[in-house]
Amino acid sequence: MKVNDRFKLEQAVLGKLMLEQDPTQIEKAFEILAQKPLAGSRHRAAFDAAFALAKNGQPHGFDDVIKRCEADGTLNRAGGEFYVRGLLLKVERDNRGLVDCANRLSTDNEPAAMAPDKAGVRSETTTPAEPTPSEADHDQSGKSVRSKPKREVILRRMSDIEPKPLRWLWPGFLPLAKLSLIGGDPGLGKSMLTLDLAARVSTGSPWPDGSQCPRGEAILLNAEDDPEDTIRPRLDAAQANPEKVHELFAVRETNGSESMFSLEKDVALLEATLIANPDVVLVVIDPISAYLGKSDSYRETDIRNILSPLQALAAEYDVSIIYVTHLNKNSGASAVYRMTGSTAFVGVARAVFAVDKDPDDKDRRFFAPVKANLSIDCVGMAYRVTTTNEGIPRIEWESEPIAISAQDLLCAGPDRGEASEAEEFLRDALDGGEQIPVTDIFRTGKEQGFSEKQLRIAKEKIGAQHKRTGFQGKSVWYLPSYIPSDAIHPLSPDKGM
Repeated sequence: MKVNDRFKLEQAVLGKLMLEQDPTQIEKAFEILAQKPLAGSRHRAAFDAAFALAKNGQPHGFDDVIKRCEADGTLNRAGGEFYVRGLLLKVERDNRGLVDCANRLSTDNEPAAMAPDKAGVRSETTTPAEPTPSEADHDQSGKSVRSKPKREVILRRMSDIEPKPLRWLWPGFLPLAKLSLIGGDPGLGKSMLTLDLAARVSTGSPWPDGSQCPRGEAILLNAEDDPEDTIRPRLDAAQANPEKVHELFAVRETNGSESMFSLEKDVALLEATLIANPDVVLVVIDPISAYLGKSDSYRETDIRNILSPLQALAAEYDVSIIYVTHLNKNSGASAVYRMTGSTAFVGVARAVFAVDKDPDDKDRRFFAPVKANLSIDCVGMAYRVTTTNEGIPRIEWESEPIAISAQDLLCAGPDRGEASEAEEFLRDALDGGEQIPVTDIFRTGKEQGFSEKQLRIAKEKIGAQHKRTGFQGKSVWYLPSYIPSDAIHPLSPDKGM
């Protein structure tokens, strides 16, 4: 067995060990693993803690092992709290039990400890041996003192990583196996939008742009809306299959009481839920601030410690996890800084979208990209909030994408009130079917007192489109109501283009 494979198998065995409740299986596994030490030093620390607890007839779950390691001063050596909790994600999703996996480890002929690489850097396929007496240090009195295990970095060769294609829940918008973020002010329909996403997943209905939606199940964590009079009626209005949409509304404690789900301590329970419901492809957390426990939403280390296990969960089970947040009041900041709380919320997510209203249409909303790490040319969409005959609000998407960005929407500042004048200027410039280079529009617009933001918003309002033309591929704007030609507007000095 390759050492890298053994390393992963050890992670799975430890995860199974901390989940196992059968005393006979636990005793057999301890007997097997005691005969041949685990190769990973952090794994040996976790195993020793679990073994000490089980030997005394005490619970030896993830929380118990973490507390034991803390008491013994070996938690850092075991990889830290989140590494120990993350072992749950490594539990193999097959029918092999704890004893079977332990036997696979015991029959492996690879050495239990590997030599360090040069410069003190160790590969994931290498693990340091425990210090020997010859490596002992000495205190000031000359007394021999056993060296403490040294910290190490873990390397993985790219040649050992199997490439795989990127998969999408909504192609170009929401990736699978990743985290995504949707932000917006209260009252704009963010929650309604996520219910629309869940409804489409539950039936496999096409996405608003016509792309295919995988049929599956969705899990909703919604801390603000009532499931009886709000969530269920809105799912029905969106034509969802309610059998395929689940609400995670509480955690049942060991004493029978119920508590609110917490991303600080209950990710392992979400993991177990995904195992029990393998058809889930979408998880919505709305708003994420309600599920942070005691973590400080403005402290980057706290938020990254929350989101890292969540990202690992999304990757392991190939689900799209979307978390929702509000905007702050700093309208002068870049769009990436408009999301409430730490910048880690935006930094960790691979796709971030903002919801904002159309200032000229109270029922129209923009769903615009803030950042898209995985999409080459991500555009936005527009939708309206309408009502059914029963008065239930629902989302109606427009089929055509919008080119406006969240930067234009969220950070346009006070000059958005002058949008109508910018629209009039742009409509006059494009009237007659001319194709005007964008640089000329911006230059002339600036002379008339219009910013690029105003002109881009005006372009969306009047329905202008853009394309590249000419040998050098200059970008031009034109009105689609006219048949595009090669005419160049007098605004442009490049009449020969």
